[in-house]
Amino acid sequence: MRYDDATSGIQTFISLVPLDVLAGLGINFDNNVRFDFYNENEETTSADTDVICYKEVSLSKDLNITAQNMQGVKGLVTVSNPSRSTCS
Repeated sequence: MRYDDATSGIQTFISLVPLDVLAGLGINFDNNVRFDFYNENEETTSADTDVICYKEVSLSKDLNITAQNMQGVKGLVTVSNPSRSTCS
């Protein structure tokens, strides 16, 4: 993934769409999405956001992830849903 870089004008966005079989029934659960960003030295920085239906996330504006604070212009990201929302 390429991180946002203000000096070169690079902006990165991530589109989040929960794949929930009940969404077609109008039942949408709040999903806490956890990002673990890694730089080229495999150092990690974590960030979280909530998504219910659809959300576009800006790395720098929403998650405060930039090339400057990651100490590199690219790296790896893993995404998980620790809330694991379920129906009752």
